[in-house]
Amino acid sequence: MMLITAILFLFLARPVAILLGAEGELVDLCVTYSRILVLVLPLFMCQMAFHSFYLSWVQYLSYPYSLDLTGSGLLSMQPMSWL
Repeated sequence: MMLITAILFLFLARPVAILLGAEGELVDLCVTYSRILVLVLPLFMCQMAFHSFYLSWVQYLSYPYSLDLTGSGLLSMQPMSWL
């Protein structure tokens, strides 16, 4: 279903941009931007769907430590507070 929607949006990008009020060069820019989004959106959705699995796997591998991204923003290993 998602593939059909993406293919339809690739062909309907220009009419939708014109319908929303784009004129001239802005139509071409809107079409290019929307086609890039349509091609990348499935990858982004997969990343959002599987990110929690990745975090639980990292936590499992780093037991009894957890990854801490707070403070300076640098990745550091901190003992888990619940142990």
